[in-house]
Amino acid sequence: MNTAQTSATQFLSPVHAPEALPGWLTEKQVALLTSLSVSTLRNHRQRRMGIPYVKLGRSVRYARRAVEDYMNAHSITY
Repeated sequence: MNTAQTSATQFLSPVHAPEALPGWLTEKQVALLTSLSVSTLRNHRQRRMGIPYVKLGRSVRYARRAVEDYMNAHSITY
């Protein structure tokens, strides 16, 4: 892989490169992954429902595994 390809790959959005998702996600990343709006995620946090999260100062982070578990727990099968 040449240098241009390497640098382009480093800046891919996690939504475009799911295997590159870090262990901790921002609310914007979770919103994109779940198709929930950022305001819905904030509303869920205020009501103490939804996907488990961590507060670091004023920053909110979601564990990638918690997002996956939440999505799997809410899947509908027939």
